[in-house]
Amino acid sequence: MKETAPLMTMATSWPAIFRAAAFLPAGCNDGYFGEGISDRILAAHPKDDKFFSLVLGSLNATLDPDDIQIVNTLARKSCPATLSKRCAAISKRAKEALADYEPPISPRAP
Repeated sequence: MKETAPLMTMATSWPAIFRAAAFLPAGCNDGYFGEGISDRILAAHPKDDKFFSLVLGSLNATLDPDDIQIVNTLARKSCPATLSKRCAAISKRAKEALADYEPPISPRAP
């Protein structure tokens, strides 16, 4: 679907990803589409619930573990106060993703 094409290009901005996410069917945040946004999680501070679910669902063991460590660190240390619950959820999901590796990887200390 051409509306979701921005999810698959590295040159896509967050606003374009946000607009494209509106066209995704519920629960369609893995595989092809999930891979399209996984590298953009580092800059995410989404406020929209559907978009946040898309970002959170893309944080998994298909990512480079070093990137997941960075996401976890940023969620704990660089979170705006207004998004503290969302950042806590991102940190929790990052830890879960690291635990999914074989062998499991421990989160780095801040």
